[in-house]
Amino acid sequence: FQAEDGIRDLVRSRGLGDVYKRQLEINKTEKFMTLTQCDNDSYAHLYKIDGVIYRGVFNQRSKFIEELFSKGIIDTLINDELLTPSKLVQKTFKDFSILIEQNELLSPTLSNELSPSIRRDAALVLLRIEEILDGYGATLNSFDLTNIALNSRGRPVLHNLDAIIPKGSRKFLYAEFYSNFLGPLRLVHKRPELVSLVQRAGRVTIDEDVSIRWPFFKGVIRWISSFGSIGGKVSNFYQRLMVSPFTALLNLGRYKTFVLAALSEKAIHKNSSQSDSSNWTAIVIKDLSKHLNHFKFEGISQRWTQYHAHLDLANIVNAGEDWEEYFTGPREKALLSILDSVGSGTLLDIGANNGYFSMLGAHKGFLTTAVDYDIGAIDSLYRLLVNSNSILTIRPLIFDFVNPDFTSSQRYRSDVVFALGFIHHMRLVELLPWSVIVDRLSEFTEKVLVTEFKNDTAASNSKSELTEQVEQDYCLDNLVIALKNNFNTVEVIGGHSMTGFSSVRTMIVCRR
Repeated sequence: FQAEDGIRDLVRSRGLGDVYKRQLEINKTEKFMTLTQCDNDSYAHLYKIDGVIYRGVFNQRSKFIEELFSKGIIDTLINDELLTPSKLVQKTFKDFSILIEQNELLSPTLSNELSPSIRRDAALVLLRIEEILDGYGATLNSFDLTNIALNSRGRPVLHNLDAIIPKGSRKFLYAEFYSNFLGPLRLVHKRPELVSLVQRAGRVTIDEDVSIRWPFFKGVIRWISSFGSIGGKVSNFYQRLMVSPFTALLNLGRYKTFVLAALSEKAIHKNSSQSDSSNWTAIVIKDLSKHLNHFKFEGISQRWTQYHAHLDLANIVNAGEDWEEYFTGPREKALLSILDSVGSGTLLDIGANNGYFSMLGAHKGFLTTAVDYDIGAIDSLYRLLVNSNSILTIRPLIFDFVNPDFTSSQRYRSDVVFALGFIHHMRLVELLPWSVIVDRLSEFTEKVLVTEFKNDTAASNSKSELTEQVEQDYCLDNLVIALKNNFNTVEVIGGHSMTGFSSVRTMIVCRR
């Protein structure tokens, strides 16, 4: 049985047909990045094999997944830019029956790293997928944001094919969709000043939203629930109603449809037959999409949201071969020279704001991730990229450098890291020691770090007793010492001003 053809003939002779798969020949394999160690993690079964990313599918799912490919459903989702490019590979690895090549898949993101506009578009992607799947008798098993990835152009796409299952009698998961998308997005749309709170919370359930928007009504429910068994029944009915799939119709103003669907459901249960919810599901999907498209987030404005407002970012995004005309200052030329020395690869722009330097890197051909803690700035950058239909490879994400996630150094690690006009805030405002700042920057850097020291700055912390100590420590020499502990070469290459500003920053280039 050393001959491959001999094994194939034996399998066929025993009536196993297409069960035979060729074992993948492997030189180097490694686990792809994950968010958790749980088997339910949407990235749990991803592997990088000889530089190619594969998703493993177990035997019980393989037939269904192969049908999705054979019926053209996968091609439809890919062509509509709803799914990351996926190719069925008739090879086996470990205990997987089949492999799916997803070589354009990038590192995962956390839900609180997605700005409101990205979350809204992710919701629209999932609704459109649900609409397409409904026509094929399939559905999504969840509306979890971990099933969504940002592609190289920063657009949300589905990546987890395990999220697609046969529909059967499964209903639209409105309560989960509401918690992850409609609830938080509606709240930010109406109250943009609450964006930071909503961003940290991540989810807003229907019951929580009712408590926020209609506190009197929720108070009445709590009051009624205190009246013995009758109050308990009212409270239980309210709780069941909040998680009922028909609540979608009620919340969307489809009162007549809600009543008819509920009566139909009761009759179906009485007859002990399976429910067919396809009619009202289509209505819900259509209405939700229309509802979400009305949500606008231009009202989000935080401290640094308008920092790059003086720059012609719209024209920079759409610039063609003449893009370098927008980056003619000494600071920009120095950065372009540094990128020339690297050649190509990935770039992480920390403190990217509206993405001016991210655009420089993307125009230069680098796969760029733009991160900032200012939600308004990142949302503005994303809207600019989408509205201009930009082809620049920029992924805009919200990121807290002060309190990073334990997986962030792995997920964000890049060939080149920009930390421009940034670290003086970390030292003087957030009071992070030089060693902590540099260690974190080092963890993100594969080859080159470009950072700046700003000598003349008004940045400070309100804790005056700590600020005095920090101010004594805040000098270029101490920063350089910390950098030399983490990098092979540290070069101070001169002072430059930000375009549109007069303040001078000393650029420092650190190499592995």
